Amino acid sequence: MKTLLVHSILFVGFIIFPLFRVPAQWIHSNGPYGGTAHSLAISGNNLFLCVDGNIYRSTDNGSYWNSINANITENFIISNGENIFAGTGGGGVYLSNDNGANWRAVNNGLPSILPELNVSSLAVIGTCLFASIRSPVVRQPGLGVFRSSDNGSNWFSSNIGLGSADANVFASGQNGTGNTDIFVGTSNGVFRSTNNGGSWISIGLEKTNISALAINSNGTGGINIFAGTWSNGLFLSTDRGSHWSAVNSGIADTYISALAINSNNSGGINLFTGNGANIFVGTQEGNVYLSSNNGASWSAVNTGLISGSFDWGAGIFSLTVNGSNIFACTLAGLFLSTDNGLNWKPMNNGIQSITVNAIAVDSNIAGNTSVFAGTFPSGVFLSTDNGTNWTAVNNGIRSVNISALTVIGRNIFAGSSDGVFRSTNNGVSWNDGGLDGSYVVKLLSASDQAGDTVIFAGTWSGTFLSTDYGNNWVTYPVAIPATSANVVALANAFYYSSNVGAGWNLTELPRTTNTWIGCVIAVSPNSGGDTDIIVGTSDEGVLISTNNGTAWNSFNTGMPSAYGIYSLAASGPYLLAGINLSGVWKRLLSEVTSVQKTPPNQIPQLFSLSQNYPNPFNPSTTISYQIASASKVSLKVYDLLGREIATLVDETKLAGNYTATFRAANLPSGVYFYRLQAGTFTQTKKLVLLK
Repeated sequence: MKTLLVHSILFVGFIIFPLFRVPAQWIHSNGPYGGTAHSLAISGNNLFLCVDGNIYRSTDNGSYWNSINANITENFIISNGENIFAGTGGGGVYLSNDNGANWRAVNNGLPSILPELNVSSLAVIGTCLFASIRSPVVRQPGLGVFRSSDNGSNWFSSNIGLGSADANVFASGQNGTGNTDIFVGTSNGVFRSTNNGGSWISIGLEKTNISALAINSNGTGGINIFAGTWSNGLFLSTDRGSHWSAVNSGIADTYISALAINSNNSGGINLFTGNGANIFVGTQEGNVYLSSNNGASWSAVNTGLISGSFDWGAGIFSLTVNGSNIFACTLAGLFLSTDNGLNWKPMNNGIQSITVNAIAVDSNIAGNTSVFAGTFPSGVFLSTDNGTNWTAVNNGIRSVNISALTVIGRNIFAGSSDGVFRSTNNGVSWNDGGLDGSYVVKLLSASDQAGDTVIFAGTWSGTFLSTDYGNNWVTYPVAIPATSANVVALANAFYYSSNVGAGWNLTELPRTTNTWIGCVIAVSPNSGGDTDIIVGTSDEGVLISTNNGTAWNSFNTGMPSAYGIYSLAASGPYLLAGINLSGVWKRLLSEVTSVQKTPPNQIPQLFSLSQNYPNPFNPSTTISYQIASASKVSLKVYDLLGREIATLVDETKLAGNYTATFRAANLPSGVYFYRLQAGTFTQTKKLVLLK
């Protein structure tokens, strides 16, 4: 009879596989790769990419990226010839003139009375730099615009006429008289400067939050000004801002987040009729729209992107045109189109900033093994060589957060933050699989006593059951605490069923209180006649029990020390593990009696900060940390701009293991950072709130 295993909060699947007597250790597979790409800068043959507060560089047009250890947490990155500038969420502006090898702060003249310099926007216009400085206090007015004409060596206030409006985005264009106008989109409409930022005047769209600007020639000596807004769509002015008109025909998503113009269409194709430049609009839902008739009409060009709802689509942060290449920085990573948006492909190789939430194994139509990985925030990946190489397969997927996978025959099911998706062609395309709008945390498939296939779906709003491959779902009638989002006390336990879900039993993991179980698989039977159980945990890696959970041993040789095992699966002779922010790791299966014994609990020998669990989370998450000696401890949470959101710990602690809970019910979805300071020890990690 089959055994079903369930995590204390989430459903988990089970896999039966043989054990091998080949000793090995964990090794890193080649991906999957991805992360949240915020901005792109181009300097000669070098591309610089801002991903989750880190800087990456590519010398082959984005085919592969190498991390640059800049020791700064940047919000975005721009270039001015060989000078690369990074705007940070606390350290002001940084400059590198050696392709990112070295960075130095260039903040002379920026507000010095602040404990942190939060740069919210940065632009190069002509020979000048413009920077907008935000207040470190949430929801307080910004500190204005500053200008530098010497590559950041000195800054001067450039705020006359802007009042208390926050500057979000800059643009420039010829005004028809041979001079350059500078425009800034703010929280209170659009402003223009005709004296290089010496002063500004309002030119319309007052009381409107401007999120994107783009300028192009109208062909008669004047300019078209496109202004994207946050919730009110796109506007156009053809008379330097004296009049504005909405130009949203064909745009379904009114949250405009990016604009770009390809004036010469070099090397590309013009997809639509019209003689104008190709104008691209990116939205918060992850859509890209194209117009070649100066905004009179728009068509969606999304093939290859993860476009979905406002909450779960791969929102577009920026669009960059470089000759025939168009780059889109999105919540799901960097994408490239070489045909004016007709098709997009991910360009994230080498970027390891995703969480692997789920792994599933299938034998495809050709009889070969396919391994699927569900990630946040880059969707679904496929490997046909046991993890040596991975390919993104998201055609039809509408969510960046794939939290569950299960396989039934030729059907592959992906549970997401926006329901279930199903593929019948090995991930080539996906269709709706039901439970639209539900946050599906785990999927489990099994055969009942009659031999029919059933699928369990654990969601944040309850447990559901399907007996017809996801066409219909009904509420599961048996009460299981595993489906309750507020059950967190059982973090070191899981439930199992030996009767296909008719009843459930609790098995506790006799470990420290700050260990969370992220995934469970069963190995049946072992040489002693018992069931071997393998669990992935938040702090102690992979643990194995050979006696149905009575005792546990660790299974971590070769694995990175920063654990956070969110998924496990067996593929051929390999055991695969998805590790938070470290991709997929694998090792040959060996007899469980050969694994090392777990040392007893003891006082920590080192200071350390663990990855929060769960991550992503809603509305609360637990942060574990270790103190090696009595110290004054501070644990704080910050937003992307470096502003303090919450203080979780601020007191002296004795040596030991500790946990703190971060509750974010009143905060918006997004990426946040938490920082531990204990004596001279400091460490920062990222957490993601998804609502």
